[in-house]
Amino acid sequence: MIGIKKLLTVLITLAVVFVLLPLAVLYFTQERLLFRPAVLAQNYAFRFVRPFEEIRLPAADGTVLHGLHFAADAPAKGRLLFFHGNAGALDSWGEVAERFAALGYESYVFDYRGYGKSGGQIDNQDQLYADAERMAEYVRAQGEGRLVVVGFSLGSGLAARTAQQYRADSLLLAAPYEGLAVLQREKAPFVPPFLIKYRIPSAEFLRAAAHTRITLVHGRQDTLIPVEHSRRLAALLKQGDAAFETDAGHNTLLADPLFWRVAAERL
Repeated sequence: MIGIKKLLTVLITLAVVFVLLPLAVLYFTQERLLFRPAVLAQNYAFRFVRPFEEIRLPAADGTVLHGLHFAADAPAKGRLLFFHGNAGALDSWGEVAERFAALGYESYVFDYRGYGKSGGQIDNQDQLYADAERMAEYVRAQGEGRLVVVGFSLGSGLAARTAQQYRADSLLLAAPYEGLAVLQREKAPFVPPFLIKYRIPSAEFLRAAAHTRITLVHGRQDTLIPVEHSRRLAALLKQGDAAFETDAGHNTLLADPLFWRVAAERL
């Protein structure tokens, strides 16, 4: 007959193997689930229609973040910072920034750590916030005029925080989430909330963005970030803000002509 101590030892071992170990693995592999970077060689040659320049921006810890600047046709309407989604790199996201330049803005976009030509890797939320602040400070220092912030998908939460923090004149969020932790709980309800490292509460940032004109655009066919997230965020909007829906899916929203009509009218 098995003793009490041996039984407890067996139960504890089973708990570690089947409960605690998987949770620990999930905690330490969140970055792999959230961030899907494409890496580019340092000598990779970008090709775009509009003239551009490459930016090498040292972060607070010395890690170099790589970015692109597309010049607007004079006279420029202002400076625009675009936060891209969780996959790919500037070889593709640069085309989106290029289109914002065609709308009349000095357009800037940066790769996050580990993406494209940017060094390092994303380790925690505070680091991601600090990098976003570094990008915003750089763009804000590039001349005068209106400051516009745009974010898509993962980048929408960073854009919302940046607009609130730097009192941007205009904010455009494409396929935004109410909060990254909210989205993660919807996608993986079995994960205890205390294990979620990246929360990025977009709703809190929008509530505090009293000086920024906010525009939301979401596709009704979006299965990655359901349109209900934008609908809940829309309930927080103030007078002068606006929310739009299209028939696009998540990966087709930025190719939707309606998105670009809204961007041209609202930015």
